[in-house]
Amino acid sequence: MKIAVVNLIGNIGKSTISSNLLFPRMGISDQDFISVETSNSGAEANGIDVVKMKGKKFGDLFDKLLRSDSMLVDVGSSNADDFLKYLQQFSDSHEEFDYFVIPVTEDSRAQDETLKTVEILRMIGVEKDKIRIVFNRMEVEDFAEIPQIFQQMFLHAASNKSCVINKSATIFNNEVFGLMRDNGLSLDLVNNDDTDYRAKRREAKSAAEVDTAITMIKIKSLAKTANNNFNDVYEVLFK
Repeated sequence: MKIAVVNLIGNIGKSTISSNLLFPRMGISDQDFISVETSNSGAEANGIDVVKMKGKKFGDLFDKLLRSDSMLVDVGSSNADDFLKYLQQFSDSHEEFDYFVIPVTEDSRAQDETLKTVEILRMIGVEKDKIRIVFNRMEVEDFAEIPQIFQQMFLHAASNKSCVINKSATIFNNEVFGLMRDNGLSLDLVNNDDTDYRAKRREAKSAAEVDTAITMIKIKSLAKTANNNFNDVYEVLFK
């Protein structure tokens, strides 16, 4: 499976979704995780050794796509315009992708830019069923109101048959993402860490060691909830 995560606007969680939702579940190596970014920190901030490229080097990316059966491409907002431009210039290159995942938050500008991204992909020739919307950073108590919060997006999808939109593809707010980013961790690394941090806290010889152990206990506790949420969203998106 080949997936591009893209949106014209930044700071909506593309790299977090790429690193923590998609990468661990796709069964790919770091070499098949491409970060198309120049200005901002991408998936590498989550402790993953990704391959970095510029949007203007789309020819190199296209070459890798043609040589690979599975790939994840995280397109940063600083390179989104170039990525979409060259996706159109390299005729039919969009056919190499199975899905285009577009995260969106409830901010009105984010919704507007998401619709623009959808429209550009459709103009290039990407089929509706390949464009999948993910609602990001939502509060659990607002879940039932998602069709109202994102009303223009649901109306656009229904009237223009432009993308696949499902309120169950929702990622809820969880402070674990900030904690992991501050500590250079990904959800996959945390979930595969078998260290007994409660024992580490009891054995700690300094205040710093106590603080580290307590931070990791909190991260691992919150990570379980986030991981269950991601399992549900992945199932909704691709199964």
